[in-house]
Amino acid sequence: MSKYLLLCEDDQYDRAVFAEIFQEVEKEYELVMLEEGSEVIPFLAKKQRRDAYPALILLDQNMPQKKGTEVLKEVKASDDYKHIPVVIYSTHDGQELASESKALGAVTFMSKPYDYNEYIALIKMLMTLAL
Repeated sequence: MSKYLLLCEDDQYDRAVFAEIFQEVEKEYELVMLEEGSEVIPFLAKKQRRDAYPALILLDQNMPQKKGTEVLKEVKASDDYKHIPVVIYSTHDGQELASESKALGAVTFMSKPYDYNEYIALIKMLMTLAL
């Protein structure tokens, strides 16, 4: 698989919008999407080589089975995955969540975009953080 960003987002509409704009903006990376935080570690475990890991993981904070920060803890606790940059994003723009995310090892915390231009800005920022 070529270079890719892994998006973990439970909201179908948010996934669809992100994917559509990502394809418009980003030409070098592919987008792989998961629907639930509990899918991230099993997905990574299937990869046989370090160069098969995503260049970046974008985690929605508010997922029903496993929150983004819970997944972040698991990723950063693994010697195999801790090098992967992780970004938490959420509709809740709380400073406490941003601080917690960074303390747990996220490269940054971002608010979910609300319009087309915000999505473009988010995607461009993410790609500067990718491996």
